[in-house]
Amino acid sequence: MVRFLCSFNWNIDARLQDSLLYTKLESFVPVETEYGLIKTIDNPYDVYRKGFTAMLNLNLNNKAISSLIGDAIFSVCRFECANLQVGFCGILTLELFGEITSESDYSNTAKSYEKDLILLANHLPSRMFFLNQIVESLSQYLIIDKSYYFGQPIEFVNREICNIADSYIYTYHIFSNDKSEILEFVRAFDVKGESIMVNGNEVWIDFANHIWRTNDMPDSYIAHELSYADIPAAWEVLVYDVGTINYKNMLKLITQNVGFDYSILRKMINRDNLMLQEICISKREQPLDQHKLTQMASYAYSCGERGDLFYKCQDMIKYAIKGIEVKDQTQSSNVIEFILTVLTSMSVYSVVNDIYALITGKEEVISFHFLSTLMLSFATIVMVIVLFNTIKRKAR
Repeated sequence: MVRFLCSFNWNIDARLQDSLLYTKLESFVPVETEYGLIKTIDNPYDVYRKGFTAMLNLNLNNKAISSLIGDAIFSVCRFECANLQVGFCGILTLELFGEITSESDYSNTAKSYEKDLILLANHLPSRMFFLNQIVESLSQYLIIDKSYYFGQPIEFVNREICNIADSYIYTYHIFSNDKSEILEFVRAFDVKGESIMVNGNEVWIDFANHIWRTNDMPDSYIAHELSYADIPAAWEVLVYDVGTINYKNMLKLITQNVGFDYSILRKMINRDNLMLQEICISKREQPLDQHKLTQMASYAYSCGERGDLFYKCQDMIKYAIKGIEVKDQTQSSNVIEFILTVLTSMSVYSVVNDIYALITGKEEVISFHFLSTLMLSFATIVMVIVLFNTIKRKAR
C-alpha cells in the first residue's frame, strides 16, 4: 500500500503561549472543537526536547476537511486525514495524508499524483479565510501578530498589492514498506540522486519530492515524523521567498511615492531575521541523519541563491528607509530653522528697542533690566551666528 503526505507551510506570525512552551505533553488535556481535536505535540526533529510541547496539533474533522478541500476532484489521491500544526517559529503547517490509488503503470500514477498536488496547491489559496478562522479559534493558546496576514503586511493585503498565493511553500512525500514498489516510483519520477537512511528508513529526494521506504506500514504518525526530517530547509525557503516578495512590494510603493506606515519596514526586517535565526539554530537540534537530509534539501532548493536575493532586497529596503529618514530629518530641520528665524527676529527687535532706549534715555518699548538686556543681546548674537552657519552649510 502506497501512502502520501503533502505539507503546506505558511508564516502566520503565531507563536505558542509561554505558559505552554516546553511543558510536558501529558499536562495538556485534549480539547474537542468545531474543527477537530486539539492536542500538543513535540518537535519531531528536536532530539533534546522529546516529550515536551513545541506546538499545537489540530486533527481536522471530516466537516473541516470537506470545507478545506471543497469540490476539487483528484485523480489518484484519496485523503484520509488532515492535521494543522501551529505555534513553532510562527509557522503554520497543514499536513494532508492519504492513499495513492494505482493506475495502469507507475509512470502514469506518478504523473497523476503530481497533477493532483498542483491542483491542491492552486486550490488552497482560495481557502485562506477558512484557515485563518481555524487559527483564530486557537488564539487562547497563541500569541498572534495581527499586523500580518499569512506573512504579508495587513496594510498591503487591504490595498490588494500582494498575492496570498505567493505566501506558502509545500513539500510532498510518498511512503511504502515495499521496496520494489518504492523503486518503481523512484524510476517513474526519474530521481537521479542516491538514497540516504533517516531513522532507519530509506529516502530519495528530488527537489521537494520525497520517496520513502519505511520499515513499518506507513500511517499518519510515521508520515508526520518523517516529513519533518528536512522541514527547516523548507521553512528557510519560505522566509526567503515571502520576504523577498514583501520587500519588492515595499520598494515599489516607495519609488512611486505612495505613502504608508514606514515603521513596518524595520519591523518586518527584524521579524524575518528572527525567524531565520530560530530556524538556523534549530538545525543544531537535529540528529545527524536528519541534518544531512536538510543539507541535501537546502542544496536542492537553492537556498544559497534565494538567500542572496533576500539579503540584497533587504539591503535595498534599508537604503530606502535611510532615505526616508533623511527626508524626515530635513523637514524637521527646516521647521526648526523657521522657528529660530522667527525667534531671532523677535530678539533682534527687542534688543534694538532696548539699546535705543539706553542711548536716548527714553522709555523702553519693552522694559528690561540692563543686565538682562546684555544677556539677551549676547544670546541673540549667538543665535544669529548659528543660523548663519546652518544656512551656509545647507547652501554648499
